[in-house]
Amino acid sequence: MDSFFKFFLQQGVAPKLVAEHEKIYPRGRVIPLPRSGHIDASLGQVLRERKTTRTFASRPIDLATLSKLLYWSVGPIHTSIDARRRPYPSGGSLYPIEFYIANLKESDLAKGLYHYASSRHVLELIPYADVSNLPSRQTDEPVGASMIILMSLIKAKNMPKYGNLGYKLGLLEAGHAGQNLILVAAELGLAVLPIGSMNYEGVEEELFVNQEREPFCYHLALG
Repeated sequence: MDSFFKFFLQQGVAPKLVAEHEKIYPRGRVIPLPRSGHIDASLGQVLRERKTTRTFASRPIDLATLSKLLYWSVGPIHTSIDARRRPYPSGGSLYPIEFYIANLKESDLAKGLYHYASSRHVLELIPYADVSNLPSRQTDEPVGASMIILMSLIKAKNMPKYGNLGYKLGLLEAGHAGQNLILVAAELGLAVLPIGSMNYEGVEEELFVNQEREPFCYHLALG
């Protein structure tokens, strides 16, 4: 897409922070995720099954599987008790980590880049982002991955309280969330490659994210 045209397109659909800094994409199409069901595996079982994979099968990941992965890893599983609480620790319960889904293979979810709104357990399509550009941003190329989950840190959520320590706490939180995703993926029979290096400046440009305010810090390839 022409960068000049893309800039004006982004202005109309750029994300906003509302209600305690919850990020939303006001003009992005909302995709409700199906009910997540239950996960029944024992902790010992998923710990033994967890492993890093670099080559993936060609099958896409369907929406029901993605829903269960996100819900039990980073979703609102405590809504009946505390709507803010998530299944991983966060300094001050401020939850500055945001989650983006790059669906690289068509299933009942169209190829594209999405933002996961965890409090509502929905995906928001990022209409100006081109998912085909994402593999070119990789420095550690996963072969045949169906999906990539990217994490960013919104500094405005926790650094006013913690100062520079907030950045460190955010990175620790991303690690906690990543381990949840890896273990639930093991239960769901998904292969995972955790990656700590990417052309994040390119990703920030593609997603129209201000790297000073919301740097990307971690991502996982799935298949």
